[in-house]
Amino acid sequence: MIANKSTLQLIGLVVLVALIDCTAAQLNPDPCAGTTGQSFLPHPTNCTLYISCYEGVGYEQPCPPGYFFNASATRCDVKEGDGCPVSCPPDGIAFLPDPAGRCEFYVICIAGTEYPDNECAPGLYFDVTLEECNYANATDCVNNPCSTDPATPQPEIYPNEVDCTKYILCLAGEPIERQCPTGLHFDTTLLKCVEGECPTDPAAPVDPAPVDPPPV
Repeated sequence: MIANKSTLQLIGLVVLVALIDCTAAQLNPDPCAGTTGQSFLPHPTNCTLYISCYEGVGYEQPCPPGYFFNASATRCDVKEGDGCPVSCPPDGIAFLPDPAGRCEFYVICIAGTEYPDNECAPGLYFDVTLEECNYANATDCVNNPCSTDPATPQPEIYPNEVDCTKYILCLAGEPIERQCPTGLHFDTTLLKCVEGECPTDPAAPVDPAPVDPPPV
């Protein structure tokens, strides 16, 4: 069963009640409301995006690949380490991706305080767009298999965990997703794209066939 946003919100509310005594959480106001001229604000759930405010209206903008929005400097900076710094909104409840880039984990934010290391159910990844746990192959998240050790032989190439028509090429410790040409899939032994459809894992679990009830 997918842990949807309502379920995560329920978890957040339970944590909230257990930790603090306060009134009902307020919804975050439009961050650009009342602003004049142009300004830049952090995106509430994705550190690789930012909000460009112009005359009170907000526009979502992406940082270049490999960069995150530095709220203190109000600019896009090169990522340091494995992921983005966590920046919880000051009010309400929010769900953010794991700052270390682990797809299976997420952060619950309650009234500006972060509660990290929350794990999705097996086979699910945190979906940044939906702000809930979703099937791994339905998200854009890829766990980083790349080594930061300069002595690691190059190039590093790994299979994509959820899509056999793709693979991961490591560049300076950062994962870059590549797509095999049409009609090819990535061979995990040869570490290259080969002809044919994705192989079926014989050990993969399958749903049991329905069984008719015994006659009465």
